[in-house]
Amino acid sequence: MKKFNILTGLLLLGFLSSFILINSDIQNSVDDFTIAVKENTKDFKQIVIIDHSRLAQEQGVKMPPSIVNIFSNPKVNSQLLSEDILIGLDLPYRVLVYAEPEANHPTVAYADKSYLQKRYSIDHHALNTLEHDYKKAIKHLPKEDISKVNTEGLTKHYGIIDITSDYNYDETIARLKKAILSQGDTRWFSDIDYKKEAEEYGVALPKSGLLLFGGPAPGGKAMNKFPKLGLDAFCQKILVYEAEDQKIHIAFNDIEAFAKLHYDTSAMPHQVINKRLTTTFTKAISK
Repeated sequence: MKKFNILTGLLLLGFLSSFILINSDIQNSVDDFTIAVKENTKDFKQIVIIDHSRLAQEQGVKMPPSIVNIFSNPKVNSQLLSEDILIGLDLPYRVLVYAEPEANHPTVAYADKSYLQKRYSIDHHALNTLEHDYKKAIKHLPKEDISKVNTEGLTKHYGIIDITSDYNYDETIARLKKAILSQGDTRWFSDIDYKKEAEEYGVALPKSGLLLFGGPAPGGKAMNKFPKLGLDAFCQKILVYEAEDQKIHIAFNDIEAFAKLHYDTSAMPHQVINKRLTTTFTKAISK
């Protein structure tokens, strides 16, 4: 696991004012909610905080305030992954604080127990711990500002794009990283070795890991009228895993599908990024 990466300036020290590029009451409220979530999750393993809107603005792209806090309970990760390895796309935990366009108050979003039960057709006791952990993360935040992920129309493995690699596990990851980092508008955030993590809890998993990265400019354009996409499409995540067929697969979220899940519609930037990701990844892992 890479060290905790602070991408919102000196967020943890409270020096937000030195990094504020969007000067507005709603931005200040999003910052305050983010600090509250960070304080509530201080006992968890911290992965990364990504300030979508400020990163996008650095690239000349404007979008509503949006900050995602990604943190982890490795024991819960391991238990749930043993039920369905694809659930690694919804782990570790993440809480998004954002504002819809023209909104005058923040919204707090997370993927709750019922969402995971439906997307992965599982009912494991670890989901109760997950739900408890999320409630701790959003403790003291206004209930009226909490938005869980819509489950209407959700089916098993909804919105997952899965591609088989022609290479072994380590080479697949190496080739993906090279392809991702060769793109000048992309930033690397973190990576997680799920199999190694699970060994600490006596849970046997196939080779599996998560890569986290993103493009602030294209991401900002895609989230401009769809900021809730910051929960599950930005940062972008690739799950690399050994499947039952003994081959290495990669899986990632379909951005159009999640735009439709959250907003009942999608836009051209979502199609463009989907095509770009699929083409880049397929080329990287094909002989």
